[in-house]
Amino acid sequence: MDQPFEYSSYVTGKHFVGRRQDCASLADLLAGGRNVVLYEAPKTGKTSLVEQTLLNLKQKGVSLKVARLNLLTVRTEAEFLRRLSTELTGVSPEGECELSETLSLPWKLAADSGQKVVVFLSEFQNLDFTEDSYHLYKTFEAVLREHAEDSNACYIMSGSKVNAMKEIFEHHKFFWRCAEHLPVSKVEDREVVDHVIRGFLSSGKVIENDLLLSICERFENNLWYINHFISICDTLTRGYILQPVLIDAMSMMIAVHEPRFTAMMNDLTTFQVGLLEAVVDGHKHFSTSDVIRKYGLNSSANVRRLKDALCKKEIISFNEEDEPYFLDPLFKYWVTKYFFGKVEA
Repeated sequence: MDQPFEYSSYVTGKHFVGRRQDCASLADLLAGGRNVVLYEAPKTGKTSLVEQTLLNLKQKGVSLKVARLNLLTVRTEAEFLRRLSTELTGVSPEGECELSETLSLPWKLAADSGQKVVVFLSEFQNLDFTEDSYHLYKTFEAVLREHAEDSNACYIMSGSKVNAMKEIFEHHKFFWRCAEHLPVSKVEDREVVDHVIRGFLSSGKVIENDLLLSICERFENNLWYINHFISICDTLTRGYILQPVLIDAMSMMIAVHEPRFTAMMNDLTTFQVGLLEAVVDGHKHFSTSDVIRKYGLNSSANVRRLKDALCKKEIISFNEEDEPYFLDPLFKYWVTKYFFGKVEA
């Protein structure tokens, strides 16, 4: 059954909304054999962007072999290489795989088959768990440099732990100038509104633009959350979707996600909770004496440790101006309203 608001898997075709320029930029990079890095928070559309771009290329007649490998369960270099080799060749390797040789397989297969080979590695940051990630990254980097002039194969390295990916690609600068970071742009309000109205046409539902714009603001145009939320709204009425429906739907959303959010807060120390409250209250700089005293942060040296801790737990991140932002818009709403009690019902 075709669902107008898909949130159970990645989407392509008519369910893919916006980000046309992102698709065009990614297609240009892949066509040129450039290696690409994507890092955004979970459920922000990275996989949909990649799959839609690959679909666009195939529809244009580009002959592609795509190898997809999720590294979520990978904890050793040997397991990574075994699974990569199997995915590329279709045959499980006998014995141990050599690192450089296995990482070079895409270019060998491209030469043998005449097809462009794209390797899509998701949850790339999990390679940090391998026994010698530094050696793995440096060898991987050397392989990419070795094949820099061969545009017949490339890697897409995608990760949903934003700060862990920043640590790899920005702090340590692995893959410097041999992989290009492609930021995933925000879907425009207009595109979200059109998507929701179009989806409601099939069931005869009606919702005002102002309410839709308030949904965009609440979820920061995260289409996974919006599709989930709108699907709940769709079940609560047969006609007009009014403010009371949105309130009921939000209560249901919170009920689904609250255990996860509660577990996140239970994992924080009292100092970390204090810094998080300072972020909720809109502070951007935390080392002033007033902020340290008000939120019980102890000292400016402790503030640096607290910032690092919240980043490692992938709760917040910092932009180029060192200003904090939440990685999950629904968690931001929940922790503000239900944990700190700072938003009126």
